[in-house]
Amino acid sequence: AIDLWAVPHAGEGILMNFLSLISVGVRMMLPCIITGAYAFTTTTVGELTCALRRMHVPESVIIPCAVVVRFFPTVKEDYRQIRAAMALRGIAEGKAALLRHPAESLEYILMPLLMNGNNVAQDLSVAALTKGIGLPGTHTCMVELKLTVWDFVYPALCTLPLLWKGGILF
Repeated sequence: AIDLWAVPHAGEGILMNFLSLISVGVRMMLPCIITGAYAFTTTTVGELTCALRRMHVPESVIIPCAVVVRFFPTVKEDYRQIRAAMALRGIAEGKAALLRHPAESLEYILMPLLMNGNNVAQDLSVAALTKGIGLPGTHTCMVELKLTVWDFVYPALCTLPLLWKGGILF
């Protein structure tokens, strides 16, 4: 709704142009965010590495993908713990505190997250390499991946509106 209202009325105003920039950016990124969130919640690291290896993706891509899949849930847990520690100390309590005190939020939340995120990324990389993910040779997978009928039906159903809009159908 903001996109439909702000973009035509943007004109020369800085605030309206900024609002239209944000709304268009969110609209364009939303499918990627939804797809990524779905993939992160339904796919395990083993399934991801097995699928990428079967697609003959280089190991230099598989290892960072495996680390990233484990990184985001860890950062989410760290954020929850930081917020709990801040509430315990009476600093920036409540959900609106981030908006009321942005400087404190940067200092008390973002800095610990960044410092801890660096340590988590290093630990996850070491753990992945320790498990032998980067070793040369043939790797075996504990997960058996198979294509089903639904793997073909869903993309076909998603393509139908595009074909209809493009005038190819009917």
